[in-house]
Amino acid sequence: YRTLKDATGTANFSDAADIADYAKDAVGALTGLKILNGFEDGSFKPSASCTRAQAAVIIYNYLNR
Repeated sequence: YRTLKDATGTANFSDAADIADYAKDAVGALTGLKILNGFEDGSFKPSASCTRAQAAVIIYNYLNR
């Protein structure tokens, strides 16, 4: 059982270069834990707002990992 603190990974999204430097490690870790999955087109859309449904999926994935 990996914790967020111990998780590592890389964000292999088509727009990974647009993810802010301070967030890259966190996005990579959350992707590695399968909490964040990005979009079907392979993007992460780091400049977009998170919808309520997307936030619910993130919380669900975190609680059920």
